[in-house]
Order: sequence, then C-alpha cells, then structure tokens
Amino acid sequence: MAVLNDERRLQIETAVDIVAVPAIGADPEKTWIDEDAKAPWLLSELTKFIQNVRVILIDHGRMGPQDDLESLAHRLLKQLLQERQATSPRRPIFFICHSTGGLVAKAALVAASQKTSNIESIWSSCYGIAFLASPHFGSSYLSAPEFTNSIHHLMRLKHHIPLGMQELFKPRHPYLLRLWSQFKSISADMKLWSFLETLDSEISIVDHETGTAVEMHVPITSIRSGILDFEHEKVIPLTADHIGTACFKGQELTTRLNFINELQSSISMAVRLSKMNDAPMGVDQEVMIQVSGFFEDTARPHWTSLAMSG
Repeated sequence: MAVLNDERRLQIETAVDIVAVPAIGADPEKTWIDEDAKAPWLLSELTKFIQNVRVILIDHGRMGPQDDLESLAHRLLKQLLQERQATSPRRPIFFICHSTGGLVAKAALVAASQKTSNIESIWSSCYGIAFLASPHFGSSYLSAPEFTNSIHHLMRLKHHIPLGMQELFKPRHPYLLRLWSQFKSISADMKLWSFLETLDSEISIVDHETGTAVEMHVPITSIRSGILDFEHEKVIPLTADHIGTACFKGQELTTRLNFINELQSSISMAVRLSKMNDAPMGVDQEVMIQVSGFFEDTARPHWTSLAMSG
C-alpha cells in the first residue's frame, strides 16, 4: 500500500512523483519523521520548497517466507503503476531510499528496464535516486541471524524480515553484485546521490555462555558498502548513524536544504525533458549504402551498392 499526501495533492497540480522507499520492514511514515516533528520531512519540508511534487510513501507490507528482493521489487512496481494510472507515463520519477529500501528500488528499476509494457515507463521516467545508507554490497549486521532482534529494535521495524531475505544481505552476496552490475548499465542518465552514515549504531548480542547482552557500536552500512562507485554518483558523508540518515539527523540545516535545492534543479530539468516530443530522425525514405567487401586479394575490394528503404 502506498500512502500519499492526498490533501495537498487536491490543492496543487503536481508534475513529478517523489517515491520514498523505507528500509524493508520499516514504517513508511515514521522513517522520515524527525525526533521533534509530527510529519515526515518529505511532506512538511520538501513540498514547501518544491511545490509541484507528489510524494508517495511506500509500504513494503507484511512479508512471508517466500518473499525476497525480487518480489518486493514487483510489489513496488505494481503500487507505482496503480498510483500513476491517471497520469502520463512520461511523468518524471525520483526515488529517495533509506537503507535496504535502496536495494528494492534498484531491483524494481532493473526489472522495469527489461519490460516492454507500461512497467518500462517506471524506469524510462526515472531521472534520479538518492540512497541514504543503502548497503549496496551487503552488511554483516543486517544479515547475521544473531543480530536480528537487535536490528529489529534499532530500526523500529513494523514487520519481521524473512531469514531467506536476510541471507541476501550478506557482504558481497552474488545477488547484490549482479544487481549492482545491472543497475550500473541502466542508470547512466540518472542523477545519483549516496549519503553515508559515519556514526556507529548501538546494537547488542547475547553471550550464550553467560546469558548476558553484550553491547556493540558498529556501522550498519559501511562506507565501502554505501558507495556505488559510479562516475556520475555524488557521495555525501553525514554525521549520523544508520537510522539518522533518513532525516539528516544532527546535520546543519543547510545540509538537507542543499539536497532539496539540488533535487529541485534536477526536477526542473526533468519536467522540461518530459515535455519534449521525440524528435524524428529526418532521414530520406531511401538511402544508398556502399558496402566494401574484402576477400583474399585485399588490393582489389569488391563494391556492392544496396538500397535500403526507410
């Protein structure tokens, strides 16, 4: 189920979709709410500066043992198609993703790029994506069963993550490496932001010998895992822990505003591009092509003229 800023959407005509993808199992609204705030900053702050956007807050929903990143990706695509059925397929899309939500968004865009139906428009209309502490190459703490309860508490998850899906979060899991390669091949024209956590998070593990909890301070998504290492990627370290990155917690006010300003600039460009008609090639109906075929005697080429109809 997707939650939208419906009341505001009725008042202002929007031209762009901002798709907010929380961590897998996380609350679609609470993820984006500052400690002292009552509403997600995507609705209260971002829409104040960029008024032509419709914000879609994605809810991954309850998951079963059979669910994996592929099933969540198709669930996301289905939600977006439903929300966008009354709008143009060329309507620009930007994703803002926290933690493992970035993996779901990447899988969804890769899947959409391989379709010929309306789903393909989700990828072709995507102009940018911001990753907030997304573990592109996995995380030891998100994947290890012994940390499951502590991670669930730390990230305030509303749904449990199936063990089979946790397995995919292992560092440098073959699926993650393949997803990275596939996403690289389809994202050359997208604006990419990667925000990194630089403060450790506090988690605990039970010592089976003593039965006591041992506290640990660790980075949930390491810096190496949080960077795609693409040429057109912009990397921004944040002085925040894993959860704090979703709201730019502890940053100067200008940090989030700078991102909003950059996003606004990209949105303006995307809106202009989306309104441009596909230009015809303007070639003649018939083109004469001269083909040079070289055989054993390379000094005497064989010339053939072919007529091709356009």
